[in-house]
Amino acid sequence: MNITKFWNRVKGLLKEKGITQGDAAKACNVPVNTLRHWMTKEYYPPLNYVASLARFLGVSIEYLVYGKEREKSSILKNIYTQLENLKNDIDELKKNR
Repeated sequence: MNITKFWNRVKGLLKEKGITQGDAAKACNVPVNTLRHWMTKEYYPPLNYVASLARFLGVSIEYLVYGKEREKSSILKNIYTQLENLKNDIDELKKNR
């Protein structure tokens, strides 16, 4: 994990989306000075704030930390499997009526 890259990704997303550090701090329920301190001193914030930042910026924690998202195909495969399981459960319930 590279903290400089982490904050560069955060700063890039803030700039790309036209969001101020103040807006991000408010959304994460942290004082803006604390967020700025983390950024300038290059500290990782506590995990709950990383999660809040990711959610606010519309990306995954994995993206902020590693710079990549999970593969979409694996996410879709997981959803498909869950839907199949639900369908089977519903079919089983119908049989037992």
